[in-house]
Amino acid sequence: MEQRSTRKHEAQALQSLQRRLTERYRDRCSPQQVHDVIDQELRRFDDAGIRDFVPLLVENRARSRLEAAA
Repeated sequence: MEQRSTRKHEAQALQSLQRRLTERYRDRCSPQQVHDVIDQELRRFDDAGIRDFVPLLVENRARSRLEAAA
């Protein structure tokens, strides 16, 4: 049950991240580009046993990539 709760929290955090980054980079990147970057970074952590910090790590890496691309 705890794992399900963690995954739900992670999904909510990633949805929020999608909205924030789409808004922040709206003049430089399409919503699809933002989604793709987040998805690619999220896949890096597919095998992570501890997921508590995955949204934060994804956000940091995605922001770096979006800044570099913009």
